[in-house]
Amino acid sequence: MPVMDGFSLIQSLKDLADPFLPPLLVLTAQTSHEYRQRALDLGARDFVSKPFDFFELLARVNNLLEVQQSQVILRQQNDILEDKVNDRTEKL
Repeated sequence: MPVMDGFSLIQSLKDLADPFLPPLLVLTAQTSHEYRQRALDLGARDFVSKPFDFFELLARVNNLLEVQQSQVILRQQNDILEDKVNDRTEKL
């Protein structure tokens, strides 16, 4: 990337601390173990090297989005349960 490298982008997005930020998948020509590990340590959820298989990439993206949606639903259910506990605690 000409202005900002992928690592800086991952860090900038991570710094937002937005729980609804989509999962990050790194798609790159870099194949070194150190590059992969650094991207994953910074917060990337998956890593695909070029050349890549389109259907594998599509499956990985779908898997990441499915997990993210499940996490959103779980957070919403936790919020509902927390509200119910607070309501019942106040009634006591």
